[in-house]
Amino acid sequence: MSDPNMSVARPLRPYQGFEYYYGLKGAQSPIPGDQPIRLQPVNPVQINRLPSPPVDPYAFDGAARQLRTGYSPRLGAMLPMSAIGSMALVYLPQIPYVSEAIQGTTPFVYSFVPVWRMRTVTDWNADRKQGNMPLQRFGADDTTVGAAGSRYILPACRGAAIYMRPEPIVHPGAVDLPANLTHQIAYPEGIGMATGAYSSSWRPPIAPTALGGVGMFTQQGVVDAAVGSGDGAQPFFRPYWVKICGNELSFDVYKLEVPTDPTAIITYRDWDFQYDAATGYCDGTPGATGEDLPFSMVFGTGAATGIAPTLSGDHLWSGAYVFTGVA
Repeated sequence: MSDPNMSVARPLRPYQGFEYYYGLKGAQSPIPGDQPIRLQPVNPVQINRLPSPPVDPYAFDGAARQLRTGYSPRLGAMLPMSAIGSMALVYLPQIPYVSEAIQGTTPFVYSFVPVWRMRTVTDWNADRKQGNMPLQRFGADDTTVGAAGSRYILPACRGAAIYMRPEPIVHPGAVDLPANLTHQIAYPEGIGMATGAYSSSWRPPIAPTALGGVGMFTQQGVVDAAVGSGDGAQPFFRPYWVKICGNELSFDVYKLEVPTDPTAIITYRDWDFQYDAATGYCDGTPGATGEDLPFSMVFGTGAATGIAPTLSGDHLWSGAYVFTGVA
């Protein structure tokens, strides 16, 4: 019998209240999709989002929160990794399609880009963080207003992008675009083009109940099972094995139009959360709802329970999941 050595799952989410900064309702210019949202380790404590703006200190690295010399107060938090060169398994969620009234008919994708960072071996003594930079040495000073100072060298790099988009409603005569634009991975297409009826990217197993013909749940607790006509109860995570390229990992999520021509210039799409500073939630009223509300439902606050119960969020352990090690 083998001795299991796979790590426990670590969720990655944006900092709490990110919707305020990316989509405050009617109070700021739209934030373009090339301004990414960072998926980071989770703050284990629910912060108070009122009064706005909410400030989640766990958006920043532990050394930044402690205001230690040599670290920028804006140094973002990232997830510690095991040995460089080993593998990590990442579950990335497929953002569910909720309705045309919310998400519209023009397709768009979310681009998940892995970001890696190296730490110094000195970081092990202070924070028990794996480090590959042999010495902690100052590099270029930071002159940013409000964040200026001497800074240790902590290099970072980006990985290949993984594209995902909400499954669209299928219209008669329309071209059924794949739900995932990604590398070397294929999933079943939606069906129902002849009738124009929406269907999921797969059909669930049938549960043996007196109701007859109902779907069997494979997933629970991540989002309301009613989302997307039952898609919330089915697996919308996609597993990806990635080679560990640094001591820490996060994901930057961009938003762009579905590319129809591989030679065309990328067109980014504005973030649209319609965050309501008076309630601390995204507006869940159909017709006045940001198209990124389902993204917020998985990664952030979602809608207030009294406005749109099936689109509520605030689940701190829902997000992208990362496993390292072997079994």
